[in-house]
Amino acid sequence: MIRLHSLGYKDFLKYKVKDGSAVDEVALTLTDYLTIITMALTTAFRVWMDARDAKNLQGEDTGIRKFREKVREENGNKLIVFDNDRYAIFDVYEVFILTGSNVTKPGGVLEVITKEDILRKYGVQLE
Repeated sequence: MIRLHSLGYKDFLKYKVKDGSAVDEVALTLTDYLTIITMALTTAFRVWMDARDAKNLQGEDTGIRKFREKVREENGNKLIVFDNDRYAIFDVYEVFILTGSNVTKPGGVLEVITKEDILRKYGVQLE
């Protein structure tokens, strides 16, 4: 049995609880069983989560929570710009480039992006 106490088992039985009753062997045994059950459930949960993450990496659908995480990651760096009755959805760095701010090159982008490149991407006719 696993003992969570730093004292030996016999030494621990000699101690009294605050109300004066002795710590009995049944209470210690129940504590041991609860500890073992908790450890087993924790291990099972971790194995289940690892299997679920592995399925997710392989592209399998693993539930609504993972779907929402994926959508949040994809749309986390987007802005909606409204103009009267029209709107457009841009990446954050595109809005700053269009407003004339200095922006460092976004990760994963090899070339320098200009205002004209962004407008062309969204089908705006340039003069």
